[in-house]
Amino acid sequence: MGFDSEEEEEPRRAPKKEPCDTPKRSLSSLTPFDSGSSVKRPKMELPDPYKGDSRGRKATQWLDRMLLWVALHRDQFDEEEQMVVWILYHMTDKAADWALPIIGAIIKGEGNPLTLSRP
Repeated sequence: MGFDSEEEEEPRRAPKKEPCDTPKRSLSSLTPFDSGSSVKRPKMELPDPYKGDSRGRKATQWLDRMLLWVALHRDQFDEEEQMVVWILYHMTDKAADWALPIIGAIIKGEGNPLTLSRP
């Protein structure tokens, strides 16, 4: 559409607000692929690291993609704690500033990764 176009533009809609109570995701509910199965595991690229510069829907989508990746590769982790540390490890910049103390606490055995509070 140009300046001289007589077509009407669609009215702009206000962005949807993110729900305040996002459902909690449990790593234990993820369905793993059986490593001994003859079924081929779908190929899925690892999502780019989360930098912490986006929130809301984009952050939730990143976490969902990471959880899906973990579900497809669950046989690579012995414990749920390892999955959490692995996901936290894939954060950089501002997100790493938040994640690294949690990783340190988990490694030192000072907290359950699923019960640590957010800053």
